[in-house]
Order: sequence, then C-alpha cells, then structure tokens
Amino acid sequence: MAIGLGDSLNDEPLLANVEIPVQIPGPDGYFAKLAVQPLIRAKAPGSRGWGAAVMTLLDDWENERGFFGRCKNHSEVAHG
Repeated sequence: MAIGLGDSLNDEPLLANVEIPVQIPGPDGYFAKLAVQPLIRAKAPGSRGWGAAVMTLLDDWENERGFFGRCKNHSEVAHG
C-alpha cells in the first residue's frame, strides 16, 4: 500500500500511481488542478497539511476507518 502526497502539477505522476493520493494545497490555500481521482485533499498547506493528512490516515488505519475500513486484507498495508 502506497501513500503519495503532493501539492503541484509535477506531483501528478506520483499521485496517479499510489493507492492513496493526497493533495496538499499551495501556500495560497488553493489546489492545483489535477486529473487524479479519487484524491484526498489536505486541509492546510505545507508541512501542516502534510502532517495532518498523515496523522489522519494513521488514525484511520489504526481504527480501521475511512479507506482502511474498506481494505479487504490489512496485511497488505505496509507499516514500520
């Protein structure tokens, strides 16, 4: 299982090739227009948005909510 985080058009190939793509807004709070779907959008720009998105995903994984609640085989999720 791969998570990708990015904030600009040059991150689109990365986000298109992971199971969990997360888009971070730019410093102005706006999102670049990406063709990647589905796409999780962080609530804040920069490291705050990155950190909050990662913590939310980890909490969801630990509690089997969100994306991870829909995973059929949790052993496929890499951790550590």
